Amino acid sequence: MLGEPAWEMLLFLFTQISSKNGTLTKAACGAAGVPQTTGLRYLKALESQGMIERSTGSDNRCTILRLTPTGRKRMAHYLEELCAFRKIAGEKENRVQPFRKVG
Repeated sequence: MLGEPAWEMLLFLFTQISSKNGTLTKAACGAAGVPQTTGLRYLKALESQGMIERSTGSDNRCTILRLTPTGRKRMAHYLEELCAFRKIAGEKENRVQPFRKVG
């Protein structure tokens, strides 16, 4: 369904839920390890699926990203299911790999 860069961006945005100001497009693309031109194609697909919303920053020079309520709900459900599966499969730890540093 989703390519790897889209998944990386969704995970990054999910970790940024507490940010009241949203997340910059550049940061999401950096988290996915893709150039902005590639990231924008994935973000357009995620937006058309109702997973994210984009808005213009206060200075009109940047784009702010947020998961939609549907996107948050779907990500939370998927991650809960993944943790449940790992528990059933007998894995001893539910380690989450840290994101690459966006700089």
